[in-house]
Parts: sequence; structure tokens; C-alpha cells
Amino acid sequence: GQADLWQMASCLIDCMRGRQVSTDKYSCNAAIGTCAKAVAWVSALVMLDAAQHITEPDILSYNSVMSACEEGSQWQTASRLLRTMRQWSLEGTAVSFSTVMTACCKTSRWQQALGVFNCMPHVRVVPDTIIFNAATLACEKGQQW
Repeated sequence: GQADLWQMASCLIDCMRGRQVSTDKYSCNAAIGTCAKAVAWVSALVMLDAAQHITEPDILSYNSVMSACEEGSQWQTASRLLRTMRQWSLEGTAVSFSTVMTACCKTSRWQQALGVFNCMPHVRVVPDTIIFNAATLACEKGQQW
């Protein structure tokens, strides 16, 4: 099942490195994405850390790990990832922000979700329908009508 796939992806990356087969951001992102789909957020974080030693992670790398954190109800980790993307000169996208907002909402952290929403103009991310839905959900969770 899905739970086994992330372990297999991790083994494949290890095998590639052991045989000196070039690993790049595409193979790393595939492994991270597999972890995210299996809701293996810890493994996705480990894979992101490993990817940073192999190649420069990209926005897909971070969005996939944040998605795994969202599914695993790890709002703090998702928020931290959104903040630390800048060390790789990456700017969050609408997907990045909505993922973190949804992670906050799933754990009833509506104030944090709205805080993420309020940061968007400072980084020039234009809210889309998904982000407005996440903000509305945050208001609903906090009964802030």
C-alpha cells in the first residue's frame, strides 16, 4: 500500500547514491512526493533534509513536505517550512500558503491560519479561491463571523 511506497522510495534514493547514480531534484521530489502521499511527514522531512545535501530543493520539494505535514496535522512544522524556504531563495506560492493555512485549520489554529493569510501581501502572493476558502474556514473554526 501507500505506507510501503515511501519506504521503497527512500531505499531507491539510497541505492542511487550508493551506486553513484546521479540523484537530482527530480528524483528527490519524486521520493518526497511519495512520502507526502503516504502521509509520512517525518520521512518527507528527512528526505527534504537529504535532498538539501544533494541538490537545491525547489518549491515543489517544500510544497510536498508541507502537504505531508498538513495531512499529518503538523501545522507548526508546515509553518516553519514556509518561513525557511527563503534560505534557498524560494518564495512561497498560493499553494504553499493555502497548505499551511489548511494545516492550521485542521488543528483548530484559526488565529495562526489568519496570521499566514495576513502575511501574504508582504511577500506579494495574491490570494486565490482556495486561500479565501481556507481563510473562511479559519473564521468558521474560530466562530469569528
